[in-house]
Amino acid sequence: MSEGSDLVAHLVADAAIKGVIVLVALIVLALGMVLLWKRVGRAEPPRRDDR
Repeated sequence: MSEGSDLVAHLVADAAIKGVIVLVALIVLALGMVLLWKRVGRAEPPRRDDR
């Protein structure tokens, strides 16, 4: 049974590593979007000329 538990441990570790990679990628993406948002600024709402 040692081989089965080793395989499960390896698969769990592999999934954890991939999860951390995805989490870091999402954090980097979010930081990039925030920096772009601050640099470009918010778009002004469209003006209505019918007043």
